[in-house]
Parts: sequence; C-alpha cells; structure tokens
Amino acid sequence: LKNDLKSHVCWHVYGLLYRSDRLYVDASRAYLQALRIDPENVQILRDLALLQIQTRHFEGFISTRRTLLTLKPGQKNNWIAFALANHVLKNYAEAAKIVDTYSATIVPGDDSASIYERGELQLYKNSILEENGDHDAALKHLERIKDIVVDRSAFLEARARNLLALERNKEAQEVTLELLERNMENSVYHEQYHQAVLLNENVADEHKPRRIIELCDELSRSNPKMLLPKRMPLDLLDQAYKEEFVRRLDSYVRWFLERGVPAFSVDLKSLYRE
Repeated sequence: LKNDLKSHVCWHVYGLLYRSDRLYVDASRAYLQALRIDPENVQILRDLALLQIQTRHFEGFISTRRTLLTLKPGQKNNWIAFALANHVLKNYAEAAKIVDTYSATIVPGDDSASIYERGELQLYKNSILEENGDHDAALKHLERIKDIVVDRSAFLEARARNLLALERNKEAQEVTLELLERNMENSVYHEQYHQAVLLNENVADEHKPRRIIELCDELSRSNPKMLLPKRMPLDLLDQAYKEEFVRRLDSYVRWFLERGVPAFSVDLKSLYRE
C-alpha cells in the first residue's frame, strides 16, 4: 500500500487479510476503498457482499447486490441474491417482484433440471407471500403453479400451512391427510392434522388429548407398521390413565425389543417423570 495507494488490488488483498484476522470492520473499509478506485470490480463486490451478510449489515448487502445485478444482469445468482437481500430486510413486495421479473426472463427448458428449478423458484416466491402474512394470495399463487412444481410434498406443505392460517380447517384436514399418506413418520404432519381436525370439530380443550389419541389410533390401524402414531399417545396420557399407558407402552417397546433396536431408550426419556 505504501508503494501504491491507488491500487485496488492492494486494498482488496488488505481487506482479505483483515477478514482472515476477523477484523470485519477494517476489512469492510478496505473493500470500500478498493471499490472507490475500481467501482465495477465484480470480485471485490462479491467479497464485500459476503462480508456484509456475515456481519448482518443488511442495508449494505442490498446496495452491493443491486450493484452486482446492474453489472451482471444475465447471471441467475445475482437475481436470487438480490431477492434474498430484500427478503431478509422484510421488503416482501420488492422481493416477490424481483422473483417475478427474473422468472419472466427465463426461457423454459424441457429438461428435468430446468423444470425443477422453475418450480423451486415459484415455491420460494410463495414462501415470501406466506411470510408476509398474505395467505390468501399465497394460496392463489399455489393454484397457479401447481402444474410446474415437481416437489409435491413441499407444495402440499405450503398449502396446508396457508389453509390453517386462514382457518379453512376442512380443506387443511384433507391436505394434511394426504401428506401423512406420503410420510406417516413426520411429526409436523401429525401436528397439523390434529390441529385441523380439532379446529374443524371445535373440540373443547379438556377433550383434545383424548381426541388426538383417537386420531392416532385411526392412523395406526390403517398403517400398522408405522411407529409415530403409536408413540404420540404416550405423551398425552397422565396418571389418570396409568393402565392404558402401561398397555400402550408395552406394545410400543416390544416392537423394538423383538428387533434388537439399539439405544431405543433415548426415545423413552421424555416419558420419565422422576
């Protein structure tokens, strides 16, 4: 630097050295000085953006990502990163608009990778709408993109969350049941299914544990090999149902013992009261 204070390379390397020493403020200053000398240097801008997101300097991250997008609008990563920057700062409308703008520039491909990528991009936009609290718009958007989304489970999960948020419990019950048919061992699916049924049937608080146990039993009868519907009732039975608890626990534990499953006791730790 003493030999050439106007060299952007020197300032850039100086910033890299500061960053390696975890002196992030000094590193950021060095990067900015390098950019004053060479404001369109893409590599320095990328390093600065990485440092800004690492140090949670989100306003600066948006500015840097906007510059990168202006310089290299043909690169997919710049569009996604700029949308993400706005998303992190809760500029939801702007983030969704950026995704739409980029989507309009994509030439649809017939290969599986292109089709999958298009669907994932739209699911990301849907998550922005959902996080913004606009659940009705999120549901309408899901209806529009249902034919291009490859990840059916993620599609149904988003639909279930938005239906529950809008208290459309009957529809949410149907969607969560479809998810359970795909994966009976997912505890989140069970919780959403229980929530939808309880709200749809308007079950009183004191009767909710028993109704959840009944729902687990129904699922267990239709899928006898699945373990989670047998495990969940054990967390809901208190001292008043000691005999039923022992009977269910005996049935559940025998499955593991007969197969010699090691360390299944870890699964039972939460059941100990003392």
